[in-house]
Amino acid sequence: MSDLIFGISGVRGIVNSSFFPQDSLELGLSFGSFIPRYPSANGIVVGRDARRTGDLILNTFISGLLSTGNSVLNLGIVPTPTVLLNTHLLKKDGGAVITASHNPLEWNGVKFNDKNGIFLSENEVKALYKIYNNKDFRFALWDRVGIMEYDRDGVKRHIDRLVGLIDIETIRRRRFRVVFDGCCGALSSPAERLLSLLGCKVRVIESNRNPEPVPSNLKEIQDACASGDFDIGFAADMDGDRIAVITEKGDIPGEEYTLALALSHVWKKKKGNVVTNLSTSRMIEDIAGDYLIRTKVGEANVVKKMMEVEAVFGGEGNGGVIWPDMHPTRDGLSAMSIILEYMADEKEPISKLVKRLPSYYMVKEKIKAKGDIDIEGLVGLLPEGEIRREDGIRIDYEDAFIHIRKSNTEDVVRIICEAKNEEICNMLIEKVMDEGEREKAGNGEKN
Repeated sequence: MSDLIFGISGVRGIVNSSFFPQDSLELGLSFGSFIPRYPSANGIVVGRDARRTGDLILNTFISGLLSTGNSVLNLGIVPTPTVLLNTHLLKKDGGAVITASHNPLEWNGVKFNDKNGIFLSENEVKALYKIYNNKDFRFALWDRVGIMEYDRDGVKRHIDRLVGLIDIETIRRRRFRVVFDGCCGALSSPAERLLSLLGCKVRVIESNRNPEPVPSNLKEIQDACASGDFDIGFAADMDGDRIAVITEKGDIPGEEYTLALALSHVWKKKKGNVVTNLSTSRMIEDIAGDYLIRTKVGEANVVKKMMEVEAVFGGEGNGGVIWPDMHPTRDGLSAMSIILEYMADEKEPISKLVKRLPSYYMVKEKIKAKGDIDIEGLVGLLPEGEIRREDGIRIDYEDAFIHIRKSNTEDVVRIICEAKNEEICNMLIEKVMDEGEREKAGNGEKN
């Protein structure tokens, strides 16, 4: 159990290796004990992504919730944002999603949200994990245990709310041809329903790829777009909160472009504060200027800041679009809708909209590291710049930045560098990677 990863993004582990059914049971007991007792409790919403281990982990988790006296509304296989939105719309006491998001298929985990349909804050997560570690569970008497009900309308509520916020008729007139790859995950069926409703001719690819929607995993949808049969392609992770865009030519600009494209459209209609994390591309800065505010990595951190500053838009460069008019959470359905409306309004192919954005070169690397790596020590290897330390180390230069931090979701240190010049970006990355690999070997880990 010590190998489970606990972070602001929830709990994750490899099923029956580092994450066992008893862990899921105790996480359910912990969350059920964390939720305050109300004179008339409203229950907890749960859902899961489409992993093979989903039922195994969900059922034990639900047992824990029921044991604490909390009733459960089970939405089944649905995107993560659907659980959060339904928690809010149905006025439930909290929600949880069984998912490991972009992690490989052998992983699973749990994400937790509050009664407002927002992921738990850093302090709330610490309080929850304290209950788990101390086994300080609240058991109900036999005649007070919760009951479980099924609800299959979660996605319908999600789509109904979304289509009330976009220009459906303008999109429908374009009759877009769209190919979607959700890696057989929770967003595949909802995406097909939404895109059909928007008048698109839709093809869903049932791929078994690695869930992370990065170019190296998207060969099948890339080839489909390169055939010339589609106006755009969208690829999602397993739980449907991240989207990558593939152009009509089969080009994959990278997941950083999803947020920039969506903001480009929203910004035309509604200006105000925009929030993103420290790792996200400067493209967002070029669009929002002084309205941009950066915060620590993690959706919970971004949403917290968005609410503090009443942001009109936000998200993360991993393909996560947060549109508060819809709901303050990363949402793949929102991302696709905004980008299609952008294409329809501008009457331009997605490749031309991509070219409108500033050009940067970005490299994302990671070093496997279960133990600590001296991130601070890496600063001395790099040129002097403006340093921020609230989430690892970020160093800003005139035409580049580098961000080094411990991951919230994997046993890795992430290194993200972006520059106008490819050579500068590669030079900064190599300095950190070389030293990081040496330090990892020095700590006794396989190099």
